[in-house]
Amino acid sequence: MSLKEYTLIDTKQRFLDAISGNSYPQILSVATANPPKRYSQLEVIDLFGTKDIKIRKLFKKSHIKGRYLYLPEPGENGIIRNESNHDLITKHLNGSIELGTKVTRRCLSQLDMDVTEVDHVVCVTSTGLLLPGVSAHLVKHLKFRNNIQRTDIVGMGCSAGIPSLRCATESASAGGPGKKVLLLCIEISSSAYVNYETIQAAVVNSLFGDGATALLLETQKDSSTSKGPQIIGFESRILTDHMDMLKYDMFENEENKISLILSKELPYIIGNNIEGVLYGLLDKYGLKKRDISHWVVHAGGRKVLESIKYNLGLSNIDIRHTMVVHEEYGNMSSGSVFFSFERLTKEKVAKKGDLGVLISMGPGLAIESCLLLW
Repeated sequence: MSLKEYTLIDTKQRFLDAISGNSYPQILSVATANPPKRYSQLEVIDLFGTKDIKIRKLFKKSHIKGRYLYLPEPGENGIIRNESNHDLITKHLNGSIELGTKVTRRCLSQLDMDVTEVDHVVCVTSTGLLLPGVSAHLVKHLKFRNNIQRTDIVGMGCSAGIPSLRCATESASAGGPGKKVLLLCIEISSSAYVNYETIQAAVVNSLFGDGATALLLETQKDSSTSKGPQIIGFESRILTDHMDMLKYDMFENEENKISLILSKELPYIIGNNIEGVLYGLLDKYGLKKRDISHWVVHAGGRKVLESIKYNLGLSNIDIRHTMVVHEEYGNMSSGSVFFSFERLTKEKVAKKGDLGVLISMGPGLAIESCLLLW
């Protein structure tokens, strides 16, 4: 072997040698779910009854082809009614139970598991506030054990998938081999829609979709009998100087409803800071970018994806799963990154010893990353 060839493989091999024999939590299965009905962008704008030329153009030029949404049935005029705050909260609750039930069953059925075998459920949402939280409703509806541990994570928005994965990973590690942790990301984005005609509202209404994901984690006694990728570690950045670029406007709009604020500068701020997060993650383990075989990025919008792709030197092939998720589902907040991960899993291209990176971004302004090993 030449010196050049040795140098190219040295960082990854050193990493693999260093962690050899260690046991990390693994992702045993992943599943996704959406509402029954999918809408094209044109259908959505027509259902809202919008005549504004600029807003209609915004919807039509979107790279998103369609999204799954919980929307009211249209009236005789073909326009959906303006949902009250009570309507939106009820929709969030009912949608969360429906999608949470569906995605949990799909995830566990892959392993022929019953819900009574789950030891801890971590439930994430940012599109509605319930008390008790979504996890309690699902424990009752699905009949989990009454001594199950549960954690509800709210307020972290689109970035929440990876921090919640860290929470689930820590729980699986602390519980030792055999502890099963179910991570649920359930986002009913249509429960945060507001039906007034401004460009700001139109951007949100044209981008977000409803969806849920489930991942089952467990630490194996023997890491050599891997059933899925091992979760090695995480790296985060929170850019507090840019907190106002992505946030909820709490009951300050003309309809007195929660609405999302997205700054047009967001893609550039994320692009300018994404390298620090990635290389912070890789430096922890002595790795180089060339050692990463698989990239899974949150589908945060076309401009955000372009900014990440440019600043990290990634290709369309590298982020192919995310591009498809963005086009076919829109932005499903915390669960989007796992919709892309599921597509990678189903592709079955990841080989033993491959490394992958998950990336998400959201309010805070936060950028999150995770290192996986197959």
